[in-house]
Amino acid sequence: PMSWRQAEALAEVKALIRSHYIFPERREPLVAAIEAAQGDRLGTASTPTEFADAITDVMQSAVSDRHLALVHDPDWALTAGAPADSAQAAF
Repeated sequence: PMSWRQAEALAEVKALIRSHYIFPERREPLVAAIEAAQGDRLGTASTPTEFADAITDVMQSAVSDRHLALVHDPDWALTAGAPADSAQAAF
């Protein structure tokens, strides 16, 4: 099962997709694909990097958009002024 941090990060990723993903018609199918993977592919990630990579795989498979990725980079988050465990999605 996913940790509370993973669930929190995933909720933020889904909110960012719903509000910012460049292709509005793909937003809900993308979120649905992430939700479908929550208990299976995403729940088995044991590190933040594995979790980010798993979400990236799901997103890129769902909408065939290689520009869409989630990256775990605490150093970048700190320099950007965000909490280190905050989800940062690149759109």
